[in-house]
Amino acid sequence: MGILRYYTQIKNDKSMMTKQIITLIFLLYMLLFSCKPIENNNLQSGKNWNEYLGGPGRNHYSSLTQIDTSNVNRLKVAWEYNTLDSGEMQCNPIIINGILYGMTPKTFPFAIDAASGKEIWKAKDTAKFVRYNMSRGITYWEDGKDKRIFYTKGSWLYALD
Repeated sequence: MGILRYYTQIKNDKSMMTKQIITLIFLLYMLLFSCKPIENNNLQSGKNWNEYLGGPGRNHYSSLTQIDTSNVNRLKVAWEYNTLDSGEMQCNPIIINGILYGMTPKTFPFAIDAASGKEIWKAKDTAKFVRYNMSRGITYWEDGKDKRIFYTKGSWLYALD
């Protein structure tokens, strides 16, 4: 009787182990084939810089090759933009379809032509007293034809379309 019980237990243990191995293989298969590299064709083409630090990898990388170690020392200022605010600008601007979006030191969003530096628009606050003036930037979201620029001001989140 003891040998039969031992044999049955071993058989059940092997069956349980087989089920666990099959489950593990299935989970690994799902993990492997559900992962795909992040594709951002606009970032790779150099057309857009639509996220903080350039993209989802946050690595400041651009695939553009026009500027490299052989010519970086010949760069010159193409344009400057003055927000006419006092304080420090602490945002990382983004570029969407040739338009640079950023935040002024007093947390007003603005848009300028990235090629010329010409201001397209700058939001103005109608409040007489701005209590919160801390913002670290601006971000972009799109879903088909629905597009938004998001920014924060104090404890508020704003969306521009």
